[in-house]
Amino acid sequence: MIRKKITTRKVHEITGLAPSTIRAGKAGTHVLTRVKHGRTYRYILDEVEAFAEGKLKVKRAKQPPLNI
Repeated sequence: MIRKKITTRKVHEITGLAPSTIRAGKAGTHVLTRVKHGRTYRYILDEVEAFAEGKLKVKRAKQPPLNI
């Protein structure tokens, strides 16, 4: 099965996140599979759509409780 791959600009249009945020893997985008295509990266469309709908879970490290 061939999965459609999209550019960072298309990911930006779908998610509303800045392209620099997507490229850096911030705001939870580190869970998206990046495919190297020449000098650029492509992202799998199905994963991006799931991420935008909130179905792709982001594992976060537990923060220790703050002692004041």
